[in-house]
Amino acid sequence: MSVATHILLTTDFSEASEEAVAKAGELARDAGVKLTVLHVHSHPPSAPEAYVPADKVLTSAELDTEAHQALEELKNSQLANVESVTLVAVEHVSAPLAICDYADKHGVDLIVIGTHGRTGLTRLLIGSVAEKVVRHANCAVLVVPHSKHRR
Repeated sequence: MSVATHILLTTDFSEASEEAVAKAGELARDAGVKLTVLHVHSHPPSAPEAYVPADKVLTSAELDTEAHQALEELKNSQLANVESVTLVAVEHVSAPLAICDYADKHGVDLIVIGTHGRTGLTRLLIGSVAEKVVRHANCAVLVVPHSKHRR
């Protein structure tokens, strides 16, 4: 019996998510199931909000293009041995909500997500996408901790 039929891997392209990429790739390859790789980016801030010159702020289309290029690179470098990989980049104000919504709408039965391992004030201010996904997902969630935060 397979652990899942459709795995959703989330990535922010950080070092912390690399271990989740490896784990999701291994699970999908070994079980021969569909793997979707999802990157959620937020709407670009306006120049005064961003504290950068307006000509340096990327548009939504540019962010989407960059995300798709990074997803293709990830697929070719780290998921080449997985048979069925779909790449998705979406713009959304809330990464956890976008992840859970995607999973619900596309028949995902396992979400694989990495965690940065933030604690204290940093976690309070930034929040934990992984924690919110665990609380709100309607399917199983595998949280892969960043190795430098494992005990």
